[in-house]
Amino acid sequence: MIAYEKWKTELPALIESEGIQNIVIGNPLGMDGGENENTKRVQDFVDELSAMIAVPIELYDERFSSKQADAMGGTATRDEKSAMVILQSYLERKK
Repeated sequence: MIAYEKWKTELPALIESEGIQNIVIGNPLGMDGGENENTKRVQDFVDELSAMIAVPIELYDERFSSKQADAMGGTATRDEKSAMVILQSYLERKK
């Protein structure tokens, strides 16, 4: 995990060193599908990161991912499980 205060230097370097070609970020829409304060913060992050890298970034609706994560077993944290749910959903949709 990258510390918040270091993401601007470490994340672009990690993306390049790992050869990452596409980034999927959970979009925290409200239950009504509308934007909220978290949505705006994520968009600000995406805008800032996009200016630093040449890799496409896709926002993916993360509504209900935490609920699905809570139903999963295992030792991963709720955030880790939510990330798994978002990525799996994204990949299935791309098939």
